[in-house]
Order: sequence, then C-alpha cells, then structure tokens
Amino acid sequence: MKSKVILVCKDGESKEAYLRELESVEAEVDVVASFGELLTAMTEKAYQGVLIDLATSIKASREGKEPLQDALEVFPIIQIRWDSDSSSIRTISSGRASAVGSLAEFITVECKPFAPRMIRSHPRRPLNFNVLLYRKESMEGDSLERTVTINASRWGCFLFSAEDRMKGGKVWLTINELEDKTPIVGVIRWSVKWGLTMVMPGIGVGFESITPGQKDELVKGYDL
Repeated sequence: MKSKVILVCKDGESKEAYLRELESVEAEVDVVASFGELLTAMTEKAYQGVLIDLATSIKASREGKEPLQDALEVFPIIQIRWDSDSSSIRTISSGRASAVGSLAEFITVECKPFAPRMIRSHPRRPLNFNVLLYRKESMEGDSLERTVTINASRWGCFLFSAEDRMKGGKVWLTINELEDKTPIVGVIRWSVKWGLTMVMPGIGVGFESITPGQKDELVKGYDL
C-alpha cells in the first residue's frame, strides 16, 4: 500500500523533481502551495507524512507557518531542497524524522509505519509563559534552562530552545505564571534545531503529567 503524504511546494522545477522521486517510491502525494492550504488539507484528510520545500518555507511569512507547529507535533516531517546543479534532492530532517538520509528513506522508514492521521482541531495560542525547563527528574541546577513558551494549549506547548534534544525524551518544567508550581512532566514530540533553517528553534512538548489546577490556570481566559 502506498504511503499517503502531503507536499508543500510552489509550482516549478523543484515540484516536478519531487513528484518524480515520490512516484518512484510509490507514495501517494497531494500538493499544496502554502502553509494555509496545508492546514486546511490536513484537517480534511489523513496523512502519514509532510514534506516541505525549503525555498517555499523561507519565502513564507512567520504567521503563515504557525499552524504547521501542530502538525509537527504528531506527524513525520522533512524539509527538502532541489539542487538543480547536481540534479539531486537534499533533505533536512526535523520533527519525528530525526535521522533520515534520503527522501526515499523518509517514506519507507518514517511514513510507511505511521498510521494515517488528520491534524488535531484544538489550536495553540501565541502565549509567552516564563518557564524553568529541566532535563532531569531531580531538577538539578546543571540541567536547568530558562526559556519561554512560543505557544501553548491545554495539551502541550512549543518552547524556545537552542539546545539539541532527542524526540521521545522527557522534560520537567515549571511555569512561572502559574500559582501551582508542581513540576509538569512533558514528552518531546518534535524539535527544530538551531541554525538549520529560518525557523524558531525549539521543542514541541506534550504534557504527560499536569495537575487539573495547572490546566485550569493555563487555559483560563485564553479559550484553549
């Protein structure tokens, strides 16, 4: 059975090259030209992976990319670039796809085993909470990073971070603005590494353990 993926890419030579490669690895692909179209498509149809043309991403506004962060939390995603000089496709892994060398490998290793899903309907809001983020459950000082949320929902948040962190790893955090300072346990669902693209570096964290009181405080007044 073919893997069902969606490609974000404007018309041109790059798009045609990607489609040829995807056809050779027997992937069923839908194409959209913008991140707004991506969000709409993924709320209407289930996919196993997302491919983003780097040139299209760079030219898009930051506001236009914001909906993509929800998709990154759940779906395998990879950034790709067409090199016309060498007639080859270069890949930059991100999100769930953390160590993929080629487009064909991304489809086979990451997308094929992933159950098709639609994007979640609950949005994140651009809220900047001050956060103490720890790598260790002991919450020792040497594992501390002071950071802020870029956006948040009752289910998780995206945290600014320039540190390399592995998807699937746990983090412990306290949110300064919450009265209840019980450590919140989170799981890293996806990450954006510093310096690879013109995108905010950080980690998408799903809340694994959060008290009802913290959740009420977190969402109060924000319609989350």
